[in-house]
Amino acid sequence: MKKYEVLNRIRQEKLLAIIRLSDGELAEKCFEALYEGGVTCIELTFTVPYAHTLLETLTKKFGGKMLVGAGTVLDEATARIAILSGAKFLVTPTLNAEVIKTGNRYGVPVFCGVATATEALTALELGVDVVKAFPAGQFNPSVIKDWKGPLPNLEVMPTGGIGIENVAEWLKAGAFACGVGGAILEGYKEGDFAKVTATAKRFKAAVEGVKA
Repeated sequence: MKKYEVLNRIRQEKLLAIIRLSDGELAEKCFEALYEGGVTCIELTFTVPYAHTLLETLTKKFGGKMLVGAGTVLDEATARIAILSGAKFLVTPTLNAEVIKTGNRYGVPVFCGVATATEALTALELGVDVVKAFPAGQFNPSVIKDWKGPLPNLEVMPTGGIGIENVAEWLKAGAFACGVGGAILEGYKEGDFAKVTATAKRFKAAVEGVKA
């Protein structure tokens, strides 16, 4: 996929589910449960054991059905491994120039973590596609308007602390999309993947409500 196609897909879906688990088998089951719930944009963090192998497996398995990217990409080497393993986008927790440069070099979108307007401006100057307001729990949704005032071309994806109770508020405030982690995987610890699917459907309904 071209970079603009990846970005458009996430912009349209408005929801990026984050899988950060210590078990690859559980991660794969969560992928399937999320897909059943209609969530098709997934970030697999590189804190998951053998993440690059799992990323390659899931990319092949789900093909064009799901858009799979790599999260917690902390350096250039990890970025390149993720891209070779099939990642369609890269996500960092912090402002990381080397990851941004690597993504730009290979035409892969980068969502770069920032916490201040200064970091957001630096990310833009480095050529980032979307900044990740992280952790979103420390912000009010109005931060999007505050940042976009002086930086009108900025695209913001809040991540960390996003739940079913506030996802619509962030989207109404102008979020490019919302990154959702543990809140969308409720039930997986008990092996209740039907609950994961049901929760995914609730998030999708909240997002569709904003779109409507």
